[in-house]
Amino acid sequence: MIEIRSLNYCFPDKRSCCPMLPSDAGDHYLEREFELARRSSTYGMMVKSGRLSDGLWFWDLENREHCYVSPGFWRILGFDPATKPHLMAEWTSLMFEEDLAHFGPNVDAHLADPDVPFDQILRCRTADGATLRVRTRGVALCDNGVPKRMSGTHQILSDTRVHELSEKMAEILELSNDAITVWSPQRGTKRWNRGAERMFGYSRKEMEGLHPRDVLKAECALPWRAILARVEAGETWSGDITWIARSGATVHTSTTMQRIAVTGSDTMILQVDHDVTAKVELRERQRIMTRELNHRVKNLFAVIRSLVKLSAMGRDDVPTLVRELDQRIAALAAAHVVSLGYEMEDGGPLGEILEAVLAPYPADRAALTLDGPALWLPQGKITPMGLILNELATNALKYGAWATLDGHVSVRWAPVQGEGTSLVRLTWEEHSPAFTPAGTASQRRGFGSDLIEMSTAQMGAILTRGEGPSGIRLTLTFEAGLLPQPMAPSTFHTSSTARSPMQ
Repeated sequence: MIEIRSLNYCFPDKRSCCPMLPSDAGDHYLEREFELARRSSTYGMMVKSGRLSDGLWFWDLENREHCYVSPGFWRILGFDPATKPHLMAEWTSLMFEEDLAHFGPNVDAHLADPDVPFDQILRCRTADGATLRVRTRGVALCDNGVPKRMSGTHQILSDTRVHELSEKMAEILELSNDAITVWSPQRGTKRWNRGAERMFGYSRKEMEGLHPRDVLKAECALPWRAILARVEAGETWSGDITWIARSGATVHTSTTMQRIAVTGSDTMILQVDHDVTAKVELRERQRIMTRELNHRVKNLFAVIRSLVKLSAMGRDDVPTLVRELDQRIAALAAAHVVSLGYEMEDGGPLGEILEAVLAPYPADRAALTLDGPALWLPQGKITPMGLILNELATNALKYGAWATLDGHVSVRWAPVQGEGTSLVRLTWEEHSPAFTPAGTASQRRGFGSDLIEMSTAQMGAILTRGEGPSGIRLTLTFEAGLLPQPMAPSTFHTSSTARSPMQ
């Protein structure tokens, strides 16, 4: 090492020891003195020793494996200059791989066009495994326009071996809503910002020295060892990870990991987790809804095919067949429309479904009464319920209470005691002055009656038929539930307003 006090300089007033000033040295005395000093051996020794820069390099472009790097730069990196041969590989082997990938193209761009500066920030490993950020600049030296050599300097920008972020950067990290952490495979968590505390429920003190993967039970499509290997090799990894927060809630994140420093055999990793839980849950709901919709459409097509096939048996009157099929399909559509309004609840309010299916039938607004508590009809029972109501309403139009203007139908329902289940008893009762109790139902038994029985079986219900003094009376007992809260009043009552008689 050259001591600073040994660097003797011959000042211009000591003419006996100084060369003549050059004629182009400039007008100002310091400008002339600088030019004289630059050409002196003393100045060259100061530059070479690292007193005026952190390092110099001189590269043979015709024989590129040879490169001179000044001793001062090797000392900053912690190496003995005597052990370092003048080979480019001695320098490039210390560069981070991702920085080295840009080094060659940047040099080539400068050699192709001298107006393109070579100026790059590199990360280099020191002898003790720490990381230095180095700004390296260089200029090509040409012979008749052909680059022969390249000369440059090194400037140390930062030493990351202490692994401390600046106060400004730390403040930015703390204000982020994302979880930003710094950890290493060997020493666990070193940084844990407030975003991470909010997202996962663990404090910085609790996480210090622990691995987020273990504490938060991380799950990822790629094995964790494979992710770590890629990051330690200098690759930036991005992907989706599922964590379990302190509360037990599942947190889905879009995560990025990047190596920021290497210390010996350990690697410091910067990890940023962006919470995408809401998006993932929405995607899952959409998937379930799509699957449920496919299931419903498939079932509806199956029901319609059965209706067409069974309704046509033994029928020669095509217009009547078309009208009846249209009414039955319309009832299915009405019930389906109501259920779509409660897509996420897997069912619909019983009162609304009854009103949607039956409202088009009576010619007078007072001819239908719906009355009962606010109850919930499960999704699987909506379609068969719609078919049953359609058949009963159609019969009422043809032969029963709605066949005359002064007839009336009342539909009432109420919970009944079941064996460990929530049962509902729905009663369909017709009131018609012209009714004559003479086994009317059995005389008119046909496909409609069979359809009611098939739909009753599909609901897992119990059907009871009978006759009252002024019309038929039918009860249907089936499983239902309470209306989810908050949704509707505790009771449902309406006298339906006619929209269009289906006679």
